[in-house]
Amino acid sequence: MQYKQRISTSRVIAFVWLLILLLSCLVIWSCMSARSLELNLVRTWTAPGDDWNEPGNTGGASVYDLRYTRDTLLTWDQWNVIPGLPVPDSVGAPESFSFSLDLIVEETYFFAIRSADNKNNWSERSNIGSLFIPDDIPPNTIMDFQ
Repeated sequence: MQYKQRISTSRVIAFVWLLILLLSCLVIWSCMSARSLELNLVRTWTAPGDDWNEPGNTGGASVYDLRYTRDTLLTWDQWNVIPGLPVPDSVGAPESFSFSLDLIVEETYFFAIRSADNKNNWSERSNIGSLFIPDDIPPNTIMDFQ
């Protein structure tokens, strides 16, 4: 009887060690695959307008809608909204917006913008700008090697 109990105990211990090993591998893999960086980005564009046939070309945009995604097959409503955009400047003025995002490395992100006028007429989505985040940052230095 005592022999059988030792076998059972050793199997349990072996199983626990195997489970710990597998879980540690999963944790390391998930940390490597989901590594992210907070980046400060700047997007630039020219303030659009309409009503070009009116004197003074006064019909500019009144609001912007900047979004990003990793999948361009999604609809515009499924893209991630970037809040805090400035009030549009006068027609033809250069615009820029600086913002921070937490992005996953080894992924490509796509950005686009739309604008609406004071009558809530929305433009089509702009051309799509892209940004690839390379994983060029080495891991931390091992400090406890013996």
